[in-house]
Amino acid sequence: MLGRCAASQMASASAASFFCRGYIRRLLVHGARAHLSWSRRKKQIRSAWLTGLLARRPTNVVLLAMANKTARIAWAMLSRGERYQERIAAAA
Repeated sequence: MLGRCAASQMASASAASFFCRGYIRRLLVHGARAHLSWSRRKKQIRSAWLTGLLARRPTNVVLLAMANKTARIAWAMLSRGERYQERIAAAA
């Protein structure tokens, strides 16, 4: 789980305080909330995954799913040393 850790496993006290207090998780959730709010105001939800999830689940559950997906993407990019490449949906 993002934001949950044992402080004794951290390399330094500052890293433990930064990660263990859930700061990154909070930022990801706030970013997801801002993205969803903006998308709803502009009526531009471009993701089929997000549209389907909003139809089936409450908003806060969707926000956490978005934050989790962002964290997984960031982790994969950092662990592989890759740059982000947005997938463009094929036109129907």
